[in-house]
Amino acid sequence: MATYLGVTLTWNAARKHSSTYAELYRSETDLFSTATLVGRDQGTQFGDRSVQQGVTYYYWVRFVTNGGVEGPLQSTSGAAVTVPLSSEALLEDLSGHIKQSHLHETLSTGIDTAR
Repeated sequence: MATYLGVTLTWNAARKHSSTYAELYRSETDLFSTATLVGRDQGTQFGDRSVQQGVTYYYWVRFVTNGGVEGPLQSTSGAAVTVPLSSEALLEDLSGHIKQSHLHETLSTGIDTAR
């Protein structure tokens, strides 16, 4: 789930070992080779607040035992998440486009002159 403030990732707990943690990787491309480790968590949820609005990120999760044995990634493809724009940024973007359109010209004239 994503808001303009960040991304929240959730996953199912590891089944085999209670002494494991999840490693979370992120990239702006769907290539794990370009991903960087953004966090470790022993729970089932992670909040990534170091994201930018309007950007799509790809995430991978894998479990690691406390002994350092790494499990497989959840998938070869990353889970894509696009961080939305804040309402302020969206309104600013929209207002710039509306002013440049014919709609702005029509709506700017009085009701009587538009007939």
